[in-house]
Amino acid sequence: MADSMTDTQLSKTYRPEAHEPGVWQKWLDADAFHADPARVLSGEKKPYCILIPPPNVTAALHLGHALNNTLQDVLVRAHRMKGYETLWLPGTDHAGIATQTVVDKRLKAEGKPALAEHKEMEARGENGREKFIATVRAWKDEYEQRITDQLKAMGCSCDWARQRFTMDDICARAVREAFFRLFKDGLIERGKRLVNWDPVTQTALADDEVENRDVEGAFYYLRYPLVHKADPGDHSPVTWGELAARGYPGADEHPDDDEAWITVATTRPETYLGDVAVAVNPKDPRAEALRGLLVELPLVGRVVPIIEDDYVVLPVSLGGDENDPKAQMATGFLKVTPAHDPNDWELGLRHQSVIERECSAGTHLINVMAPDASISADHGWVDFDRHGAARVFIGLSREDAAKKVVEAFQAHTLNNQPLLEDIKPHVHSVGHSYRSHAPVEPYLSDQWYCKVTDDRLRGNAQRALVIEQRTEESLEAWPASAPGGTGVPPVSQASHSPDGTGVPFVTQTPPRRSPVPDSLSIQRRHLPHWQKGGSTYFMTFRLKQGQLTPDECKLVLDACFYWHGNKATVHLVTVMPDHVHMLLTPAKVGDGWHPLSEILHSIKSYTAHEINKERGTSGAVWQD
Repeated sequence: MADSMTDTQLSKTYRPEAHEPGVWQKWLDADAFHADPARVLSGEKKPYCILIPPPNVTAALHLGHALNNTLQDVLVRAHRMKGYETLWLPGTDHAGIATQTVVDKRLKAEGKPALAEHKEMEARGENGREKFIATVRAWKDEYEQRITDQLKAMGCSCDWARQRFTMDDICARAVREAFFRLFKDGLIERGKRLVNWDPVTQTALADDEVENRDVEGAFYYLRYPLVHKADPGDHSPVTWGELAARGYPGADEHPDDDEAWITVATTRPETYLGDVAVAVNPKDPRAEALRGLLVELPLVGRVVPIIEDDYVVLPVSLGGDENDPKAQMATGFLKVTPAHDPNDWELGLRHQSVIERECSAGTHLINVMAPDASISADHGWVDFDRHGAARVFIGLSREDAAKKVVEAFQAHTLNNQPLLEDIKPHVHSVGHSYRSHAPVEPYLSDQWYCKVTDDRLRGNAQRALVIEQRTEESLEAWPASAPGGTGVPPVSQASHSPDGTGVPFVTQTPPRRSPVPDSLSIQRRHLPHWQKGGSTYFMTFRLKQGQLTPDECKLVLDACFYWHGNKATVHLVTVMPDHVHMLLTPAKVGDGWHPLSEILHSIKSYTAHEINKERGTSGAVWQD
């Protein structure tokens, strides 16, 4: 008897390994997590589905995954018990470049041929690509199994028979189909744009994949000679005497016959090879004297225009903000390299026609780097002279090219003075790849871009949310298009009802917000709204700007009468060009009355949607 009692006593500690495997096996034997679409298609059950955010196969799961998947499991199990046909689809993600990076690091740590060596094999015709992919796949298989085992050990009630990997054929086909449809509908396009480029992994990075770090660098002050407009290859130099005659401040401090120059300040001297213009602020007192003149890039030989733009920071000596660190370091002249700097990219677009007309290269985009960030003439350096002085930079890394440019400007002179005017130490922020930790290169690349602001994407995404997840601005700009949603359907001329209101009959619709009680209640948003069940209200709402057209007035009038006989009795509506007056009594529903705010919001959101659609605009139409 004593032994029997001992056997049935609970252990002082819970030992999961003694119980969970048996429970887990019973679940699997019962096929408890399997979802059958036939029960949904037949109408027997409602569907409930969660696609697991697929973990990257770069490493094992961590505590964050445990929390995330626990929350999903709670939702899935709860809906399963509530009678839904519930699918929790498991899977893993290839993670692309991230997996390539960790595999590359692992191979290096093990002293085995890594990515660079496999590329060399490929160049020699030894199937280096296939060998590296096989190594990556072996990594994927190892960590995919490890991740799956971790999820199962947590008790995740996924439909394991449906487990997917994002590069499975069925997934790849779905991606290609979606891509084709987006392209066919004009929602994606390919274009050459400036991207955050990782020269180590040689891939584009999203903005949130760039880590900014402060680095110790320098401002390099480079002198660019001024020249007159002339036939190509025959640009005569501008003298200080000519500039003095034009009223250039400080020109009289130089010998009249000496060749004149301007000084640009840059933290990246190597990118001067791709300069297409020099910019000056139109408020700069030197700007007027420089109009009509050009600049010649030393060694490169390219002649580029001087453009005027408010973006350029004025130096403190010429009226710049003395508290602005940039103004303290600036010369007032900005080298413009649109293919290697995001701010210069915008400058290049704003002045594209002038640059293309006056730059000797005939383009506003000159890319002087290869994908590995070495200096190259083969990726967009359209005016490169293979016999010219700039050939000494070809093949250098960007770091070595920067040093070489500084040395060249120091060695070359103008009026017996070095073209390198000064070097000042400077700590500045530089973006680094979160993957390779290499400095990011702003780089021209052919990429695919998606029109996420198109109504078919952004609008439908907003309308797919439940009303509790949406803001008032969202509801007004992108209302639902049916009575069951947040707005109301359009009213046609043929839809007049027998009561003469001009709107079709609608069935009773329960309010989305809580009914208004008989007692006085106050709803606050931008202004307080006073409501009392059974009251009649006089309301006025106004356009945010502009006026309504006659057709738009008719649209608003019909919408104001839409809920008449259903959610309210509408006594009077007056639609003016820029505002609307209404007199109405909300109808009784259950133990209360239809909320005034819901009726008004329905009218405003629907009419805003229709007006925006006809005008080809977006955003708020009515004042809040």
